[in-house]
Amino acid sequence: MTFDPYRTPPADGRPGVPPVRRGPDGSLITIGLLSVLALLSELGILAYDISQQGPGYLPTALGLSFDHYVQEAPVGFFGYDSALSVALIVLAVAAFSGRRWVRPAAVVLFAVDGYSAGAFLIYELTNEFTAERFAQPTSSLLLNLTRVLTVVLALAVAVVVLATRSRGSAAGAAGPRQNPYSGYPQPAPFPAQPGGPGQQFGSAPAYAPAQSFTAPPPYTPAPPFPPAQPYTPAPPAAPAGPPEDRHPG
Repeated sequence: MTFDPYRTPPADGRPGVPPVRRGPDGSLITIGLLSVLALLSELGILAYDISQQGPGYLPTALGLSFDHYVQEAPVGFFGYDSALSVALIVLAVAAFSGRRWVRPAAVVLFAVDGYSAGAFLIYELTNEFTAERFAQPTSSLLLNLTRVLTVVLALAVAVVVLATRSRGSAAGAAGPRQNPYSGYPQPAPFPAQPGGPGQQFGSAPAYAPAQSFTAPPPYTPAPPFPPAQPYTPAPPAAPAGPPEDRHPG
């Protein structure tokens, strides 16, 4: 495999190595378990309503009609509960898969559901007619306890997310993040040299100032070249005469 210096490195900073997906931590697993518990509570309410009205209660459970509403039950399963159940299933699956967006989503979802459940409990306990029937019959007590469970789960999710955020902030303030290239082989450090008399073994030698040198003489520029003389062409040579007769007649 060749190395391409112009290729964008992966998210973990190690070129050529695929990122390793980490599993869910303890806080995400806790949120997933709390989501499953809230889902079981909602399904318990649905099972009670179906046992009282039969399968014809399903349109009421989906919010399509209120023809089969259980009047004597203080808590019922309606269209809001159907949407909440779907959201809880998605949240639980994402939490067990290690998704990072689970924490803020869980806080919002459980806070809204816990607020509605808390408001319902305050009304039930402060109203004279409903306060007397809060624990009677036993089915009403069990249904009202599901609202108490909803408030407790909302507080538990808030505590888990807050504790996780506090640990993350403390870890970030303790030191910098881990170097993504720390997994690569690093060069071995230079071996420590034994020290001399009065010097501990392996310590650095005493500092010795650098040797001083005599400053070079100042630079003197060379004299400029003489100006070029104009070119004078040579005079033309005299024409040659007739050849000399060396043999007189």
